[in-house]
Amino acid sequence: TVDGITLTTNGSTVTTISGRLEWECDENGTKLPLRIARVELRDQDVLGSQCIAEQYPDTNGEYCFTFSEWEELENGGADVFIRCYLESETFEVGRIWQSDELPFIDNYYFDTLVVENVNSGTTVEYNSYIGYDEGVAAQKAAYVHQGMVVGQRFAYAMGMRTNLNLNVASPASAPFTDLHQSGFCGGNINEQCMAAIGTDNFNSFDTHIHEYGHFVQWSMGNYGSSLWDIFLNGARHNAWDDHFDADYNKTYAMDLTWSESWATAFSQIAQRYYANEYDGVPGYNDISPYDPEEYQTYINHYETYDYGNDSGEAQEYAVTAALWDLFDSGTNESFDTVSWGYQKWWNFTTRQGTYTLTDFANVIDTYYDLVLYLH
Repeated sequence: TVDGITLTTNGSTVTTISGRLEWECDENGTKLPLRIARVELRDQDVLGSQCIAEQYPDTNGEYCFTFSEWEELENGGADVFIRCYLESETFEVGRIWQSDELPFIDNYYFDTLVVENVNSGTTVEYNSYIGYDEGVAAQKAAYVHQGMVVGQRFAYAMGMRTNLNLNVASPASAPFTDLHQSGFCGGNINEQCMAAIGTDNFNSFDTHIHEYGHFVQWSMGNYGSSLWDIFLNGARHNAWDDHFDADYNKTYAMDLTWSESWATAFSQIAQRYYANEYDGVPGYNDISPYDPEEYQTYINHYETYDYGNDSGEAQEYAVTAALWDLFDSGTNESFDTVSWGYQKWWNFTTRQGTYTLTDFANVIDTYYDLVLYLH
């Protein structure tokens, strides 16, 4: 981290340690708030350090610790610093998975400089940022963390609450050594879900939020496949394939198609929801909050999808296109009069027990007329 530190005497006995965290999202030094990453206020001792208090910075990356009885610490003084973990309310990002160590416990964190002999009545302000360096795994992991924060914030804004926790490995390693250009999320072991982000996808918001979308499905009771199903059938798949043609059983093919299609739609809709917060990302425009060319190609594919022979319930592109069309305004399709928007899309597509497109169709059949009547 790179720190700017200011100390002042505030004229009272109240001691305040506050600051703002940022992260660089590109090699040009473009900075964004480091949102909702757990921070600890720590006191440096001879044999290490101890945590005094902790909290999550807000969506501006700002935090504030306030004490009225600071004098109890070291006779009026303490050697303080901030430790920032790449964790959030529902997930944490850790180092390389080892095949004999699941889930991992070695999470990334960053320390600010130590300010010595902070006395009662002192105000300390830390302004720190995490630099961009593709050669440092911990700094790339900050990108992964902030990508998943977008998914977490959107899910919470729509009403999700969960006691589950997602362990995210970045970069992906054993047993996922082939995931250089992709991601993985699955499994629920003792209330712990697992995810991995490929080394070449550390800066892909699409991938981060998509994988977090699978965690949302676990949390909402909509993930139909067990971890055993995933390992038995294989985690690798292509969105353009008909999964009925793969070497899967029919139930797994339908579960896989819905799960992947929903997570893709979730990722794109969540990005749209927070688009105005990413103006600082180079190349941002009103179409794409992250990568205009890639995003526009992505959305155009679903907007202009030609429903035909390749439009079955085991084909991800077709199901994703349908989910997107239910959400969007349909301005480029005169026949598309459905535009659910964020909350209605969420309410219908996350109803517990929705594992397949058929399950979703049953939800519509059961509840849609009632909703129309009530509104």
